[in-house]
Amino acid sequence: MPSDLERLSAEYERSEAAFIRAVRAGADRDRLADLADTTAASATELMAEAFRAYHAGETAWAPLNELTEAFEQVASLWRDLTNAYAGRPIQSEIPFLGED
Repeated sequence: MPSDLERLSAEYERSEAAFIRAVRAGADRDRLADLADTTAASATELMAEAFRAYHAGETAWAPLNELTEAFEQVASLWRDLTNAYAGRPIQSEIPFLGED
């Protein structure tokens, strides 16, 4: 029986592959937004489980600090894709308070 980490990793890979297939097939923006959102959620869930398992001493899926940063960036990119396809502002383009 696969561990939660293995299962979540496989789910992430499946969701990423589904997004890429949809891009190749010329899917509409709404479909791509939904798939990007699913992939972002999958990346976030995978990282949360990796973090939990690491601190519970269940795995040495490390170096965790590098993985955490990488998956936070990956999840953020998928969220940006979700917003782009849905016609919403991309997080990095939203001005901070006090900026023009």
